[in-house]
Amino acid sequence: MLHTAYSLADSGHFSDWWAIEAALQGRFGVLETRGLLADRSVRSELDRRCEAANRNVDVARR
Repeated sequence: MLHTAYSLADSGHFSDWWAIEAALQGRFGVLETRGLLADRSVRSELDRRCEAANRNVDVARR
């Protein structure tokens, strides 16, 4: 599930971990997703990856 979360974050289609949470819940269920996202370091890494991916998408669109 963590690999999927990182892939979603790296895609540039999500703004932050909150947005990824819904996608993960659809695939893995609410309880498993909450378990993963209870870890602050995972949430921080997802936010960092989302920001970097979205920055790259913005640059590519210019």
